[in-house]
Amino acid sequence: MMRGGWHDRPLTHPGRGSHPEGGPHGAHPTAPCRARHVPAGPRPMTAALQSPLGAPVTFERVSKRYGDALAVDAVDIDVAPGEFFTLLGASGSGKTTTLMMLAGFQMPSSGEIRVGGRAITHVAPAARNVGMVFQSYALFPHMSVAENIGFPLRMRRAGGAARDAAVARVLSIVGLEGLGNRYPRQLSGGQQQRVALARAIVFEPPVLLMDEPLGALDKHLRAHLQVEIKRIQARLGLTVLYVTHDQEEALTMSDRICIMRDGRILQTDSPEALYDRPADTYVAGFFGESNIVTARADGDGHALFGPARVPLPAGVRPGAAVDCAIRPERISLAPAGAPASGGALRVPATVTAATFVGDYRRYELALADGTPLSVREALRETRAGFTPGAAVTASWAPGAMRFFVDGRAVA
Repeated sequence: MMRGGWHDRPLTHPGRGSHPEGGPHGAHPTAPCRARHVPAGPRPMTAALQSPLGAPVTFERVSKRYGDALAVDAVDIDVAPGEFFTLLGASGSGKTTTLMMLAGFQMPSSGEIRVGGRAITHVAPAARNVGMVFQSYALFPHMSVAENIGFPLRMRRAGGAARDAAVARVLSIVGLEGLGNRYPRQLSGGQQQRVALARAIVFEPPVLLMDEPLGALDKHLRAHLQVEIKRIQARLGLTVLYVTHDQEEALTMSDRICIMRDGRILQTDSPEALYDRPADTYVAGFFGESNIVTARADGDGHALFGPARVPLPAGVRPGAAVDCAIRPERISLAPAGAPASGGALRVPATVTAATFVGDYRRYELALADGTPLSVREALRETRAGFTPGAAVTASWAPGAMRFFVDGRAVA
């Protein structure tokens, strides 16, 4: 195969250029030039189905500077073997830079990174033996599906029979049996992404890195592949570090989620814990949606949420400003004057907007003092919803609320 010509350039999308092999198989365009070492050929893929592949990953006080700009600020991360771990954040949060340092495409300014207990901070990308899947797919256009998938094994000098067997097995795993002779241009976007995933796991890496791999797909296909990727990860026992800005994607796929902002980790926890027990007001607003009303604690352990007196946690001092948060779906609506349910907080309100969104209705309310409130009501039965101008009573359980002082959660 000729080197240096257009034949060796991967099929990619503008603005997301990447080498198809990334850390496991070759240097990324942004990676420093280093001596290359290609690890030995893999064990048979059948062994992967008998014992988990995943290795633990550790970041210890890892930082990355670009001149005076601190992109990643002394992060500590511990990922368990076989865990699906997601880095979630807005643009500029540092999530992709963190992943690129693990892949070896960026060098940390300080700190240490370990995979399987082995320090890899200064190891060349090709010698780290981690798999990488990019949003751009990065497939070789002149190679068939089977040749694309088998390329990492060729670089590892695996024998032809072993390579063919491994390729056939991963084609089955990703649901592409019978398509090995096709070319990337003959595949849909979802099929191309499956090929990229198959190529990343064919050599059985202990860690798989995924950088917004579903971002270019439509919503329906993205939802389907979320389930498929999670199924494959669980079947093989892979450790996965996944980068996304899509909250629903993170909720669907992750064992744990790490929320980043301005290069720092704000909170790492299970999806349920992040949603129900956000550590600060940023997480409460970023991960899902919250109604947050600022109130003043009185001397009796309560605060006013609109006209309702809300009991506060014992640790809130009298006179403190308190942010009271409630998720829109935790609020129930009833016509004004409907009988009260025991123990619920109740506030009168007026519907200002109503939107039908298929499986739920979204309402915007105004409380008597003008405080706005959003409500998300699941459609469990076919009945007419409330219309703008309707007088309603909004109610919720006191335990569904979360309270923050100086931006931090109080229990």
